[in-house]
Amino acid sequence: MSRELILNKIENNFNHSINKSIQQYCLNESNKEIQMFQESFQNSLLNLRSKNENASDRARIGYFPVAGDPIHWAHLLTAFKILADYNLDKIVLISGGYDPSKPNLVHPDIRFPMIKKALKIFEGLIVLSNITLNPEYALQKGENNIFNILAKHSSKRIDAYYIVGSDHYNWTTIDKNGIEHDDTLKILSDNMERNDFNKELHTITTIFIRRTEVINTPPLNEYQSSSRHIPFFNIRFNIPDFAYSSTQIRNGFKKSDFDESVVYIPAKIYPIILQNNLYK
Repeated sequence: MSRELILNKIENNFNHSINKSIQQYCLNESNKEIQMFQESFQNSLLNLRSKNENASDRARIGYFPVAGDPIHWAHLLTAFKILADYNLDKIVLISGGYDPSKPNLVHPDIRFPMIKKALKIFEGLIVLSNITLNPEYALQKGENNIFNILAKHSSKRIDAYYIVGSDHYNWTTIDKNGIEHDDTLKILSDNMERNDFNKELHTITTIFIRRTEVINTPPLNEYQSSSRHIPFFNIRFNIPDFAYSSTQIRNGFKKSDFDESVVYIPAKIYPIILQNNLYK
């Protein structure tokens, strides 16, 4: 199927999903969230249609770690925007597996089917990885699992784009207990230095998703004080069209009245949340 036919199907899928949301949530077409979703989608779609299909023998793939608890339009449309902005072949979502230390996280047996149902809109251009259903990888950070995924492609040349929030634009970070932990810049750099990472086969670029209110690109100076603090990959920054969190949606479900956060949930997965009595 040609790229244009795929984009046409995605446009039809998106419009169908939005129309279903309008009916299901008893909204009108002038609803500000609905208009925001439509504007973001159309801008990305137009951007994609203006670009030539990748003719290189190297696949351009984004890897986007999200808990997806629940998946929502900010996840989906930010991924679609990045797909368009960087002319990627596809984006792979990496969602965490079962974590006994996080009992409130919806089990993958329910969460993964919800995510996959939402991603059907994008006709294979945005997909979900099953790697974290393997107990060996279930609790690993996304910065490690991208390399676990690339290791399975020993013959395919991939330009990999790791997508993460700009709050992880750190070499290390300190938690609420005052304990220092490695963060994205260091974990990715350490993985690239490993002997089993084939730099001739794969490349790494990190796309940090910035909050819209952030204007200036964060400086790298603090990471260049010594050679070990220079990241071993390209860094880009991308501003999403809008931001929203799964926490806001979960909190909305705890209210007795209809909460506007529900609008951020694609219509097809809302019944699954109700059937399983999630987030109450």
